[in-house]
Amino acid sequence: MIHWEPKRLRHRLLTVAGKIITHARTTTLRLPTDWPYNHHIRHGWQRLAA
Repeated sequence: MIHWEPKRLRHRLLTVAGKIITHARTTTLRLPTDWPYNHHIRHGWQRLAA
């Protein structure tokens, strides 16, 4: 698990061009495949959705 400072975390989260898509009562997060922090954002999204 990575522990980032708040400024660094905010920078990592807000610099990615992702889309939140809602369709048929499901919410999906689309992120660019070449972005180096995808797995961190996707893991956090899954934990929030659970």
